[in-house]
Amino acid sequence: DNMEAEGSTLGNFGMVWGWRLISPQEPFTEGADYDDEQWEKVVLIMTDGVNTMSNVYTAYGRTNEHNIDASDLDDRFTEVCEAMKGQQILIYAVTFDDGVDEDTKDLFRDCASTANNYHDAPSQEDLLEVFEQIARELSNLHIKQ
Repeated sequence: DNMEAEGSTLGNFGMVWGWRLISPQEPFTEGADYDDEQWEKVVLIMTDGVNTMSNVYTAYGRTNEHNIDASDLDDRFTEVCEAMKGQQILIYAVTFDDGVDEDTKDLFRDCASTANNYHDAPSQEDLLEVFEQIARELSNLHIKQ
């Protein structure tokens, strides 16, 4: 209840860094190979808002020095999601807070590996329930292996 959305959101950067963490390639090399049958690669991406950029400075540099806008961020987010799914990475996508618009929910729904891997959690209670469900699914995945 005390969380307040503030600042800019660049979901594509969140996805890229999530991918980097589980990748066997630089900058982190601890990840198992993509074809290693002992491991299932899973990423959970969450957002409490739409992709936005500061009007002063962004991850792409000073705003007045590039022509990237929020729709470009959505396109890049989609590209990263599709590339990760192409590597058989299991993606869970969660929108939370009641300020997430329908376009963002659709973006995250499309990013998730399956329709069942997308969750909308407008309240704290919903978010706790979603985390418990995902934890059960991942636990079952581990037991099956």
